[in-house]
Amino acid sequence: MNKNGKKLHSFIVSKYDWMEVNGDSKIVISQIGAYTEDGKWIKWVKLKEVTPFLNEYPITFKVCS
Repeated sequence: MNKNGKKLHSFIVSKYDWMEVNGDSKIVISQIGAYTEDGKWIKWVKLKEVTPFLNEYPITFKVCS
């Protein structure tokens, strides 16, 4: 639970690009949000701060147009 009392349930990657990095195809994430169980946004998070927790929560990618 974070400081405003909302319990983290999942992450949604909302901005990303498919790029070639050092000859390999990579997904480069530029924006990821934290969400509650009922789908309410908590806050934007820094990927380097949540990387250790990514295997504990569902992650979805928003379709980019």
